[in-house]
Amino acid sequence: MNPKIVSDIMTKEVVSVFPETSLFEAAKILYKNRFTGLPVVDHDSVLIGLVTEYDLINMESETPTHIPTLQKMFQTIPAEGGQEKEIEELFLLKVVDVMNPDPLVVSKDATLEETIKIFKEYHRVNPIPVIDSQKKIVGIVSRSDLVKFFTEFPVTMERFMPLVEKVIAKKADKLVTKSVALLEERYQLVNKISEIGRGETGEHFALFNKLISAITGAISIDQAMGEVVRIICSSTNWILGEIWAPHDRGLFLRFKHAWPVSDHELVKFIDYSRSFVFAPGEGMLGRIWLSKNPEWENDVSKTSESSFLKAKFAEESNIKAAFGFPVLDSGNNVIAIIVFFMQKANRRDEGFIRFISAVGKGLNLFLRYKLLEERIVLLQSAVGSSSQGILITNPDAEIIFANQAWENITGYTTDEIIGKNPNQLWGGHMPKDFYEKMWQTIKVDKKPFVGEVQNVKKDGTKYWQADYITPILDEYGEIKFFLSIEPDISDKKLKEQFKDEFVSIIGHQLRNPLISISWLIESMTKGADLSEDDKRKLQEIYTQNKSLHSFVEDLLMLSRAGKNNLDRQKVDLKDEVGAIVKEVQEQNPKVKISFSAKGRDLSMLVNRSMVIQVFANLIYNAAEYSDKEFGKADVKLEETGSGVLFSVHNNGPEIAEADKPKIFSKLFRSDVAKEYKKGGTGLGLFIAKSICNSFGWEISFESGAGQGTTFYVKIPI
Repeated sequence: MNPKIVSDIMTKEVVSVFPETSLFEAAKILYKNRFTGLPVVDHDSVLIGLVTEYDLINMESETPTHIPTLQKMFQTIPAEGGQEKEIEELFLLKVVDVMNPDPLVVSKDATLEETIKIFKEYHRVNPIPVIDSQKKIVGIVSRSDLVKFFTEFPVTMERFMPLVEKVIAKKADKLVTKSVALLEERYQLVNKISEIGRGETGEHFALFNKLISAITGAISIDQAMGEVVRIICSSTNWILGEIWAPHDRGLFLRFKHAWPVSDHELVKFIDYSRSFVFAPGEGMLGRIWLSKNPEWENDVSKTSESSFLKAKFAEESNIKAAFGFPVLDSGNNVIAIIVFFMQKANRRDEGFIRFISAVGKGLNLFLRYKLLEERIVLLQSAVGSSSQGILITNPDAEIIFANQAWENITGYTTDEIIGKNPNQLWGGHMPKDFYEKMWQTIKVDKKPFVGEVQNVKKDGTKYWQADYITPILDEYGEIKFFLSIEPDISDKKLKEQFKDEFVSIIGHQLRNPLISISWLIESMTKGADLSEDDKRKLQEIYTQNKSLHSFVEDLLMLSRAGKNNLDRQKVDLKDEVGAIVKEVQEQNPKVKISFSAKGRDLSMLVNRSMVIQVFANLIYNAAEYSDKEFGKADVKLEETGSGVLFSVHNNGPEIAEADKPKIFSKLFRSDVAKEYKKGGTGLGLFIAKSICNSFGWEISFESGAGQGTTFYVKIPI
């Protein structure tokens, strides 16, 4: 099976509840199965809502109450007078009283790509109910289902590779820059942490060194925090450490880990911790979360429960002093809170607080390091799995990295090419000006270069590749690396060659007979004594023949479009456009055509026939589709700060809104075009657009009712 839609990967056995289900029954199901939410359905299995852990919190009281905690309290604490009715009402609550009646859902026919986008947009929602066309629930899909899909069906990643490759092409330079930052971060991490703790002496200094070693040797932030708790609890008078982290979409703190977990006197206190949640500002942990500052309590067993929610349980476990501090990420967000406890009262120790603050900064640096490392792993994974060859060189063009696809394309191994210049191995097969332009673009202008180049594989076979070369710059704007993405386009070039040969052969085989037919008809109409009916028929044949000849010429021009690197010469745009205007005016005497050119130098090195094709097409169109009675066309050339702007405006009918997106499409002719001119090919604007794209020019247009139409060509210097 090759999974393509949500129904292929979703969990089909759904645990759901009815709207009339008891709220406590729903809470038991959530608690027992460790679910975060339950679909609510009617008796026809139609989804009508969703109930989550968040919904099972009494939001009307000042202190939110977690249901599992409340259940334990009911079991252990007798109800005081006057509370029986309140508790009874609580037990009578139904799911319908708290559920979300409009939950986020996904169709069973949604593609995996669409599902990924939903999870990305609603990153805090997990899982999501899956429904059919009748809104009946048919499954549940979670992030873990997607992870399992990518694990069990790696071949389907090929469907996502175009997206991955686009990401690589667009953002690889940033990721490579970050990989350099990672190496620098790795090099500086221990020094930075050490600098933080240089003020520590004696016992704190030795403990700090021990913590440095543990933090820098950890493989994850969770392990690093766990080591901090273990080392401090085993080396100081703090006998218990707990780690808490934001959960439930960042609404509450939940218990995550404790050390030690085997001490008999502390097990009960830890069990109490597991059943608690804290909102921002609630209790000691909530205050630390909200303020992002450490907090010290001399004796929590003597504080009020509103100040320390577990005060009663602390007294039972002989817990006295407490100290907690936040762990922040690079965005200054709290990702965890670490709290320590003593079995004796202890006054605030400013030296220890400074010491722990230094540890917190060390964890922050470690987290930044790990985030960078994860991004580099992502880069390596994307680059390694790409079907396109990827090469990285230093500023001297010495190769420092090549991915597996590149090895597969060229036949060289990484060991054979590391440290060498590409020209020493396979380059040098393109014209000199190609390489001059490439180095000018990437090394002098420090801009990306796009081109097609012929190289030689290790076995001597010639092949074509596309080159997308990007200079990677440091913070001072200096080049650190060159990143080149090099897909093999040999098959594409071969197909283009076959197409060009086919079009050329067919075109020339048709062109000569068509010219002969035109000459023959012209001779017949001039020299023969023909009836009016015969003249009409010959004229019709002549018109159709001319239309076919025009189509063949367009076909041949289309086959050459995009090859602007051939047969280039210096062209004065003012002279060429002026000549075209004169020719068009002669053939359209009823249309008033004006031409103006502003600028000292309007010449450039291009393929002349292609340039003439673009401007002739636009100017002829402007004349032929101008107002039928008072036709007018204005042609302008103007030198700008960034190049030359060509424009041609006419006073003809507007281009319909529905036709605008298709105006440059192959073989497209609008209703207005068909009315004005019979027998057009529908290739003119398509060819003009293709040629402009190959030159790096930008072609566009504006059209409105009563305003006519203007076509623009922006020509960069």
